[in-house]
Amino acid sequence: GANIEASNSIISKCGQYTVACNIGGTYNFTHCTFANYYINTPSILLNNYYEGANGNTYPRGLEEANFTNCIIYGNLTTEVSFQENKDTSFNYNFNHCLIKLDPTIDTDNSHYENVIINQSPKFANDTESDFHLTENSPAIDAGIGPSDIDIEGNSRNTPDLGAYEFVEKPFSSEKLLNYVKEKQEALPHFY
Repeated sequence: GANIEASNSIISKCGQYTVACNIGGTYNFTHCTFANYYINTPSILLNNYYEGANGNTYPRGLEEANFTNCIIYGNLTTEVSFQENKDTSFNYNFNHCLIKLDPTIDTDNSHYENVIINQSPKFANDTESDFHLTENSPAIDAGIGPSDIDIEGNSRNTPDLGAYEFVEKPFSSEKLLNYVKEKQEALPHFY
């Protein structure tokens, strides 16, 4: 199996899984956004075996697959595929993550800590691969710290989930004009 560590990463538009933790190994992902809207395979594959050309199954322990402050989302009803062989280790943990999962999966156990299940992360525009969070995203301030900076160099004081920290943008000129217009219309009119 592999040994992979990744942080502040966006993995999207893959031909199959965005990440395949396959044939055992050790994996640690922090502040990653896995967004698979491209094809009909889940974003994440967790697997602890392989099948040889001869049809035999060979166990390979999944020593660790840790996801911390991550977003795992896409267009399927579940974005994590669990393929477990009971003959070897199958260790995974989702800690402070937003995950799209089959609602029949039991998340009331030690594999899931402070997770948000089946709520849209409210990306700015997933069809255009803009995975910034919008102001009403449940991923805002839902992370566990400490964290330094996001993928764009923004500070993470109370960390958000995913690769991007939400940064409130100042009023655009159009938004400002609409705001002023609303306030003017609310004023009493004297004739």
